Parts: sequence; C-alpha cells; structure tokens
Amino acid sequence: MAVTAGVVELLLAAGSVILPIGVAFFIAVGVEPVTAWLARRIPRPLAAASPVRADGLVCRANPWVT
Repeated sequence: MAVTAGVVELLLAAGSVILPIGVAFFIAVGVEPVTAWLARRIPRPLAAASPVRADGLVCRANPWVT
C-alpha cells in the first residue's frame, strides 16, 4: 500500500513536467507531416521552422490563448 501511495505521489509531483512533454510530443507528431511535405519543396531548415512560426502567429491572433 505504501508503494502505491508513493508512486501516485511521484506521478502527481512529476505532472508539472510530464504534461508539457506530452503536449510537445503531440504537437511534434501533428506537425511532422507538414514539415516532411515542406522539406521536399524548400530547404530543410526553413521547412522545420515554418510550422513553428505559423503556430506562433495563430496563437498570437487567437484572443483565447494567453
């Protein structure tokens, strides 16, 4: 019982680290097809930066994102 409580406590404490990593992974997986498509048409560094830049512009334009 003590081990289970310890594991639960550890997961709750690590949640502030695990959540951003999970979100970053989700975004990376979602952006990868766009990056691969762009990499076939424009230089690779520009292709990698384009979806990130577009995401930043969308977040700035959206009043609900702070």
